Amino acid sequence: MQIEPEAASRLLVEYWKLLRAYERSTGDLPPNKAEKVQAQLRYSAHRLQQILESSGIKLVCFDGEEFSAELPVSAINAEDVAGCENPIIDKTVEPTVIQSGTVFHTGKVLLKGAS
Repeated sequence: MQIEPEAASRLLVEYWKLLRAYERSTGDLPPNKAEKVQAQLRYSAHRLQQILESSGIKLVCFDGEEFSAELPVSAINAEDVAGCENPIIDKTVEPTVIQSGTVFHTGKVLLKGAS
């Protein structure tokens, strides 16, 4: 089976988002259940990393970096920080997918300073 690069990129991004959502939710679980879920998350994240490495794919987050037009991301709240000099990326909403120097998916970020 072959999968188109765009479809594979979307799948990787959705898997990454699912892992982050589960990480955030573990704080709401009873301690014994949280430990099991966290162990499954570590395993799933490790497997994802292995798959990415074997394919030469990188999921890149730019948290904490200065936002610029050269970065392969779009700011979903850019209008909220219009006029702000040197905005900083606060949070990655979707990672950038890169393989062999080619961007297959432009990431989405939130910038600091937005109201």
